[in-house]
Amino acid sequence: VSVPTVVMHRPDFPLRGETDARDLATGIPGARLVSFEGSSLLWFDDPIVTQTMRDFLAEDSTTGPQARQDRAAGFPDTGNTPSSTGPPGVTEDAGGAQESEALAAEAHSLVAELDNVVLSRFSVVPGYARYDEGTRNALKDARQHIVEGFARGTRRRENHLLWAPPGSGKTYFAQQVAKSLSTDVHYRELNLAKFSQQEFLSALQLLDDPAEPCLCLVDEIDAKPGEAWPYEVLLPYMDAAVDRPARLVFVLAGSSGSSLSNMKQSIASRPKGADLLSRIPDVNDYEIPPLSIGDQILVALSQFKQASQEAHKEIRAVEKLGLYYVALNPRLGSARQLREVAVRSIERMPPGEDRVKYDHLFSPGDPVNKAFWMEASTAAGDLVNRFVSVEN
Repeated sequence: VSVPTVVMHRPDFPLRGETDARDLATGIPGARLVSFEGSSLLWFDDPIVTQTMRDFLAEDSTTGPQARQDRAAGFPDTGNTPSSTGPPGVTEDAGGAQESEALAAEAHSLVAELDNVVLSRFSVVPGYARYDEGTRNALKDARQHIVEGFARGTRRRENHLLWAPPGSGKTYFAQQVAKSLSTDVHYRELNLAKFSQQEFLSALQLLDDPAEPCLCLVDEIDAKPGEAWPYEVLLPYMDAAVDRPARLVFVLAGSSGSSLSNMKQSIASRPKGADLLSRIPDVNDYEIPPLSIGDQILVALSQFKQASQEAHKEIRAVEKLGLYYVALNPRLGSARQLREVAVRSIERMPPGEDRVKYDHLFSPGDPVNKAFWMEASTAAGDLVNRFVSVEN
């Protein structure tokens, strides 16, 4: 295969692992790998999948192999005109160039000013952090509302609706909230896209244990838009008027549309969709924005810390040029992608080293390293051999 190629994959898909997708993308010159949250097939009625296809088809397919390799590395096409003002490895026309320059300037300014990061300062819940104060406090409110559903001595259903774009960590947020609860509260994760009608009903029936208070995440609540049964099956478990023995709190999460409002409109148009939304108070609606540059850096730092602890190593600092690279690489826009980079980087650190250096982010001879370094040494040379200390 020698034409422009995009490989789309869900890392949690049970029949094909992430290694398979990575090997396929690596084996096709210039191919780009795009990962989506979830574990279902890549249905063509999934708006995120179709938009990715449209974006890919809209790209200039007449560019040569080098341009395709640049895209595979996570950088937009460079075209034929070198740039001296945009972020390393990126050249675009008009508005695209201005946007890239603004992104590079923001990333450089933020990284250059960082000297010490205390991760707990940005924590929403242990293990989950956001850089923007408004986002952080909104998610703290969401966590508090979820927790209160177990604190009240009532069997009334407490239902919540969460929208977030792919890669913003909505599932991880629910998981970390669950970990912060009392040890007698169990956590269940149901992905609607995975189930048939009977399988979904059977999974819900397992929640009826009266001795087991449970936080239940129903992920991809916007899946199966052509089916009538999903909400019919779920509604009795969400209904405050139905007295069931178990104490349950539901978090329904999805990513369709461009906002919470868009997703709610889509849900309302489906059979029983309006009934589903009526079981969720407006105060329990939440929207998680995409990861900002600050978020990407925070997630990267926390993943470096976590990966080092799992490997029985200790890191105390990360080179600023490495964080600059993380902030500018669109392939590192999700927590899952940043997690993989962190794990590989820690593996490459030599024994006794307590700093993650820029070179640790790459395998030996990686062409992306060379291309980025050639540009960055001029555009961000002041970040070389300077480190950000990181504490939990």
